[in-house]
Amino acid sequence: MTTLDLQLQRQGASNSESVSVTVDRIANCGWTGRNDEEIRKHIEELEEEGIEAPDEFPVIYPKPYHLITTSDDVEVISEKTSGEAEFVLFPQADTDDVYVGLGSDHTDREMETESIVVAKSLCPNVVGTDLWLLEDLQDHWDQIELRSWTRADGERILYQDTTLEAILPPADLFDLVEETTTSPTEHTAIFSGSVGTETEDLIHGDAFEVELHDPVLDRTMRVEYEVSVLDWLAED
Repeated sequence: MTTLDLQLQRQGASNSESVSVTVDRIANCGWTGRNDEEIRKHIEELEEEGIEAPDEFPVIYPKPYHLITTSDDVEVISEKTSGEAEFVLFPQADTDDVYVGLGSDHTDREMETESIVVAKSLCPNVVGTDLWLLEDLQDHWDQIELRSWTRADGERILYQDTTLEAILPPADLFDLVEETTTSPTEHTAIFSGSVGTETEDLIHGDAFEVELHDPVLDRTMRVEYEVSVLDWLAED
């Protein structure tokens, strides 16, 4: 298992509290859009990259638990990788609490043409250090805003821009995990799945930034990380 040292911000509290979150499994949910048109857009984006959609969805792509990190610098083996903005659910075993975080399901797009599971396991899932309580968000969940930016050739580009109304809600994601896996949801980092991009094509940038903004409680969490390609072996 992996233990993440994170900061929980409760509604109305002036200070955050330190919490340790145990992760035994990473469940990368996919094709979780509520809007058929948006799902089709995302399918078309990936098909242009040679990536086939599953016959049925939503789906879960499992990932080794050690591949979750709060690092602000990740190393990959291919130049053709990119991030995906996602909310992350951390159900707690000892309480009824569900922590909500923010992350990126970084993926090797070159390998994804052969195996989505392998492609996701070639890159880490990056999460931020901030958490909110799901119970503080339930009454305005669909209004929460999710955005991402990628950086390519020195330019910061708006990459994704949506509200959580576009993605299956937490209850549906919990059902998906319970129906398609062999263990309870506790100690599982559940990545929500993402949405299509604001750009015409997938961009393989050298940095990725994600933002989750709650306009009702007027607070924001962010994740930002650099992407570098492993290139320290000497060429023959």
